[in-house]
Amino acid sequence: MQTARRIYDQILSEHLTAYRQMAFVCGPRQVGKTTTCGLSATKTLNWDLLEDRQLILEGPRSLENSLELLALSKTPDILL
Repeated sequence: MQTARRIYDQILSEHLTAYRQMAFVCGPRQVGKTTTCGLSATKTLNWDLLEDRQLILEGPRSLENSLELLALSKTPDILL
């Protein structure tokens, strides 16, 4: 299923490209927050999945190693 691009898709993408910093996305239920973020993300974690939750709780070092976030690449990974 293909989704329509929203203006917030472009705003988030530009922010992550220009500033390379964390972005908080909030809004009412069912407006496309996860979809918008998912379009920009290169790696995802889901708190509802036990494996992902355990990884998150283990801390930053565990995330870096498991998701290979310290590896050099032409473009930085975007984690959702």
